[in-house]
Amino acid sequence: MPDMFYVSYAILWLLVIVLTVLLLLVYRHFGLMAMDTGEGVQRDGLSVGRSAPPISGVDSRGKTATWIPGARGRALLVFASPDCGPCVEMLPEISRLSSGSGNDLDVMAVVAGDSGRARELQHVTDGSLDCIAEDGDEGFAAYDVRVTPFAFAIDMDGRVRAKGLANTQQNLTGLLARAGFEDLAERLQLEVTTR
Repeated sequence: MPDMFYVSYAILWLLVIVLTVLLLLVYRHFGLMAMDTGEGVQRDGLSVGRSAPPISGVDSRGKTATWIPGARGRALLVFASPDCGPCVEMLPEISRLSSGSGNDLDVMAVVAGDSGRARELQHVTDGSLDCIAEDGDEGFAAYDVRVTPFAFAIDMDGRVRAKGLANTQQNLTGLLARAGFEDLAERLQLEVTTR
């Protein structure tokens, strides 16, 4: 009888340990889910006010290219992927922002991979969007980006004015407004309402 007592006692302790591990895994899972919410993702990216680093890679033709923040005026830098549904939906909207008359906005898309990935991304916008492909994800790491489409509004001094998800027209308009690019935010809203 005493042997049975010790065996059941050991089994109960083993059960407590297993349940503790499972509970920790559940807490971890819910923590990761909270970080993947829009609010959690908004904490990603370079801090507002920091200088944006240049990005080097290859363009859609396979030529070496370097994008320098603020070199062509205020900028919208978008990290995207041709495999991302919201990217494919929003990139035509974003490319229209760069094509306005008298527009001083430099729009650049960054994709991880080779020039073929840049061509795929450019194809989404019928070739109207500048794109840099960078092997190794250095740009993604330098800008602390882990989801796409993620955008940065950068002023003429090369500083980040606003950042966030650009997965909807509302998010993109809000990002432009927070950056002080009200003219572009209004233009984007106007284009959507006239369609």
